[in-house]
Amino acid sequence: MSNMEYKKVLVALDIENENIEKFLKKIMSMCELINPEETYIAYINSPLAGTPSMVAGSIHDKKEDVLDLKMKVAKIIPEEIFHKFNTTYIVKTGDTDKEIVKLVKELEIDLLFLGKKLRTGLESIFHLKVEHKVLKDVKCDVFLIDLTSE
Repeated sequence: MSNMEYKKVLVALDIENENIEKFLKKIMSMCELINPEETYIAYINSPLAGTPSMVAGSIHDKKEDVLDLKMKVAKIIPEEIFHKFNTTYIVKTGDTDKEIVKLVKELEIDLLFLGKKLRTGLESIFHLKVEHKVLKDVKCDVFLIDLTSE
């Protein structure tokens, strides 16, 4: 698929990652090059990973969670930059790999951005499973971005 065909882009976001700024800036640069018609920024709250709630006391998939995600992203990348890419923010709760695969199918995504970080121990087993399942199950191009600290 050539870059002219990337009309719908999904960014699978780990907002708690310490390198989130690096991740978003790389994606912003890529989006400026490919100029997608629609950009989706998705945060998946995985109960299995013990990810803390984005909004204390809230239930996910609610409007408040989407606004919280939008504010967190805007602190790193000014909203007007993603606004020119027709950006939609999505918050889901569930198994990270399954939710990403579902979103790719439902939204008919052409390009998926995933962050990849070298991990050790049990954490590496969990994340390897997520990345492997997503890569195996999606039918779109996937761009992995290294999130390892420099």
